[in-house]
Amino acid sequence: MSYTDKKTRLAFWTVVLGGSGALGALISSLGLTTSHGTGLVMLLVWMACAVALGVGLDVGHVRAVNRKIEALQPLLDSDPDGYVAGLEALLSREKNKMWRQVLTINSAVACHRKHDFAQAEELLRSLDPKRIKGRNAAVYWADLALTYIRLDRPEEAVAILRQREHLLKPYRDDGQLGPILASMEVCRLVMAGDAAGAREVLLEARSRWPESENQETYDALEKLLR
Repeated sequence: MSYTDKKTRLAFWTVVLGGSGALGALISSLGLTTSHGTGLVMLLVWMACAVALGVGLDVGHVRAVNRKIEALQPLLDSDPDGYVAGLEALLSREKNKMWRQVLTINSAVACHRKHDFAQAEELLRSLDPKRIKGRNAAVYWADLALTYIRLDRPEEAVAILRQREHLLKPYRDDGQLGPILASMEVCRLVMAGDAAGAREVLLEARSRWPESENQETYDALEKLLR
C-alpha cells in the first residue's frame, strides 16, 4: 500500500483488521485452530485475499495517476510552464518518492521544450539515480544523455550509453526512448570515427521517429557530422 492515499490506506486496514477479527471469531466458534487443518486454510485464504486487495488498490491508483499525467501531455508543447504547474498540483499530494522522481524528470523534459538545457541538467542531477527503478531509471539516463547532447557534450552522452547499455538496450524500439537511444548511438559512432555509420543511424531515426520534438535533436547531431 505504498502508492495509495491516506484515506484509502485507512479504509484498507479497517477492512483487513475487522475481517481478521471476524474470521478469528468464526474459526473459534467452529472449534477450529489456525495451526492446522481447515482453520489454517481459512486463514491463508483470507491473507491471500488481503494481499491481492492491497496490490490491486496500489495498481489501480498508479494507473489513475498515470492517466492524469497523460491528460496533461498536450500542455508540454504549448505551455511547458503550465504542464509543470499541473504536474506539481497533481503529484504534490503523493507521498511515495517515485512520484517526486516523475515530477522532476518530467520537469526536465519541459525545460527541453523551452531550450533551457542547463536547468534540465540541474533538475536531473538533483535526483539520486540509485533510487530510481525500472522504466523510470531508463528514462532518467536517456533524458540526461539527451541533455548532454543538446549542451554539445556528446562524449558524456556516450559515457552513459557505455555504462548503462544493459539498462537501455531493451528500449531501443520504444516510441519515447528509441529516438534518444538512436541519438546516443550516433554520438558513439562519431566519437569512434565512423561518420558513415553515424549518418546511417541518424537517417533511420529521422524516418522512424519523425515527431517534431525529435527533429531539433537530429539537427543538432548533424553538426557533429560536418
